[in-house]
Amino acid sequence: MPRTRNVARHRPSTPALVNTTGLPSLPVEILHEITSHLRGVPVHLPQMRILPGTYLERFNTLRSLSETCQRLRAVFLVLAWERLEVCASPKVFERPNGYEYNGSLFPKEGDLLFLSGELASDFSRELGWQIDVVSKHNPSLASAVRVVTVVLPDWVSEVTVTKFIRYLGTIPNLHTMQIFAIRDPIIEAIDRALRPLTFKAVHRLTFPRTMSPLAQQFPNLCSYTTSPLFYAHALAVANSFPHLVQIPPIYVLGLTPESVRLLKCMPNLRQINLVDHHKSSETHPHTELVATAQEVLRKSSAEDKCVTLEYRRSGKLCRYPVN
Repeated sequence: MPRTRNVARHRPSTPALVNTTGLPSLPVEILHEITSHLRGVPVHLPQMRILPGTYLERFNTLRSLSETCQRLRAVFLVLAWERLEVCASPKVFERPNGYEYNGSLFPKEGDLLFLSGELASDFSRELGWQIDVVSKHNPSLASAVRVVTVVLPDWVSEVTVTKFIRYLGTIPNLHTMQIFAIRDPIIEAIDRALRPLTFKAVHRLTFPRTMSPLAQQFPNLCSYTTSPLFYAHALAVANSFPHLVQIPPIYVLGLTPESVRLLKCMPNLRQINLVDHHKSSETHPHTELVATAQEVLRKSSAEDKCVTLEYRRSGKLCRYPVN
C-alpha cells in the first residue's frame, strides 16, 4: 500500500529519552533542508495521472526517520503529513520510456486513466485510511496538512467522497489542493459536497476542466491549473480571479489580440501560456498573439514574466521572455 497501515506510527509521541547526538542534534532548519531533496509528488500536476512508487520516497523516508527517536519524530512526523497524497502506487514502475503497470507501458506525458480494478481498490482504501489517521487517530496532524493531491478512483463510494471533501473544509492551514476525477457520478458527488463550502485559505488549485465551475468555491486563488481553455472560458477565469499569477493555458483557436488584451485585468499575472493543437499549424509563429501577450505582461507587477507557445502535436515549446 502507498502508506503504512500501522496506525500507531502516526499517533502522538509518548514521553521517552531524547537523543541529542548525531542527526537529532542538527537544527530543525537543516533537517528541513535535507529532506527537501527527497522525491515527492509535485505540487503542480497539470493532468490526471497515476505516479510510480518512486514518488512515495518522501513520505516513506520521513516516516522511517520519525520512528528513530522522539526528537526526530517531533520534526518528521509533521513533515510527513504536510501532504495528504493518494496518487502514487508501488505497483507502477518508472521506465526510461514511460510508466509500467501490470505489464503495460504508458507514456509519461498525458493522462493515465487506468485507475480501475486493483489500483482503484488500493486508492479507495488508502484515501479512507489517510482521512482516519488525521481526523481520528492523531487529530493534531490536521494542522500540519498544507497540500492535498488525490486521484479519485472510479469505484470510490459517494460516502467516502463526501467524507473526504467535508474533512478538507476543517483543515486550518490547507493552501494547495489538487483533485482529479473522471467519472460523472464522482464529479457530481464532489459538486454536492463542495457547494456549501468556501476555501478562502487555498491559493493554489488544480482541477480537471470538468470540475472547473467548482473553482468559484476558492475565491482567493493565485494559481489555477486545468486543461487548456478556449478564450471565452479563460477570460471568465480572469474576471473571477483577478489576483492570479498563473492562468490556465489558452487555445489559440479563435483567439484574437483584442481578447488577449482583456487579460490586463490581472495585475499580478506572471505567465501567459498559449496552446496550438492543430497539426497543420505546427510552425505557425502566432507572432501577433505572442506580441500582444507580452504587451499585457509588461503592465503586470510580477517578476520573471514570459509568454509560452506550445505546439501540442509536435511537443515543441517556445518561450518568450518579457523585459
